[in-house]
Amino acid sequence: MPAILPVVESNLPDGRPYKLHVPVSGHIDDAYLQAMRTGGYKDSTWMFFVTWLRAGDVFFDLGSSLGAYSIPAATLGANVHSFELIQANAIQLAGSVAENRLTNISINLGAVWDRLGSVGFIEGHSAWAMVAEENYMSIATTVIDEYVKQKQIARVDVMKIDIEGSERAALKGAAQLLERDHPDIVIESNVFTCGKSGYSYREPLAFLAERGYGIYRFVGNRLAPCTADDVQEVIVVDYFASVKSPEEISARSGWTVAPLSDQEMIASVLEQGNYSERHITQVLAVEARLPAAVRENAQVAEALLRWRSNVDPQLLKLLEIGSN
Repeated sequence: MPAILPVVESNLPDGRPYKLHVPVSGHIDDAYLQAMRTGGYKDSTWMFFVTWLRAGDVFFDLGSSLGAYSIPAATLGANVHSFELIQANAIQLAGSVAENRLTNISINLGAVWDRLGSVGFIEGHSAWAMVAEENYMSIATTVIDEYVKQKQIARVDVMKIDIEGSERAALKGAAQLLERDHPDIVIESNVFTCGKSGYSYREPLAFLAERGYGIYRFVGNRLAPCTADDVQEVIVVDYFASVKSPEEISARSGWTVAPLSDQEMIASVLEQGNYSERHITQVLAVEARLPAAVRENAQVAEALLRWRSNVDPQLLKLLEIGSN
C-alpha cells in the first residue's frame, strides 16, 4: 500500500485549492483523522459555513484542530483567529498555513475559557481533548473578550465553536463581544462532553437566545428553527445562531429554513438503534421530553421498551446531566 501522505489536497466548492497537514496516526480507528484524509469533514455544516463566510470577514475558530475550517476560511479571504487546545494540532495547523502561503491566520494555543489563568485538560489525541480542571496537565486559558481588547479587534463577524464541553465557559468569556458584534455562530452541541463537564447543552443555547439570537438546527441541507427547550435526541448536533431574520439567512445562504417535523424526529430516534450504546442511551435520557407524537409512535414505543432493558445507569445519568 502507498504511504499516507501528511499533506492532503482539497478544494473549496468554487474550485479554489488548499492543502491540509494531516498526521499519520497510530490510532487506526481515529474517525476524525480519517475524515480529514478523505474529505469526510465536508459535511452539511461545513458546506453551509463556506457558503456563509465572505472575504474580509473576521472569523474566530474556537477549536480549530487541524484547520478544517480555518484553512478554507483563510483561502476564502477571511481574517482568521484560530484557538486550539492541543499543541500537536497547532503545529500541524502552522504547517498548513505555511503550505498554503497564508498571511491572514493567527494561531493561539490554549483553552478558551471564562477567566484568565490555567485549567487542567485531558489531551488524548487528534480531535479528542477536553478541559478537566483537576487533571494533572494544565494549560493557559484564553478569554475571548480579553483577546479582542488586547488585539484591538474592531469587529468579529463569524465564530465556530467546537471545544468538547467548554462551550458554556467560552460563551461567558465572550459575552461583551456577543453584545457588541452579534457574530453569526456555528456551534457543536455534544451532550456527552457537556455532561462530563457538569452542565446541559441547553445552557449555551439559552445563553445565546437571551442575547437576541435565533437558534437553528442543521437538518440535512436545511436549517430548522428551534429553542433551548427543544429536545436533542442525538449525541452530537450542530446549531447555527444568528440575530439575522430567517428570511435574511435563507437569502444569504440559499438554504431553506423550515421546522423539524414529528416524522423526522421519529426517524432520527429510530436511527439511533443502528449505532452504539451511547446513542441509544441518549434517546432514553431525553425520553420524557420527546414530543408526545414521537414518544407514542408504535415503533418508537417498542424501541424504547427494548432499549430500557439493557441500559448502563452511569452512562444514562451522565447523558441526563448533559441533556436536561
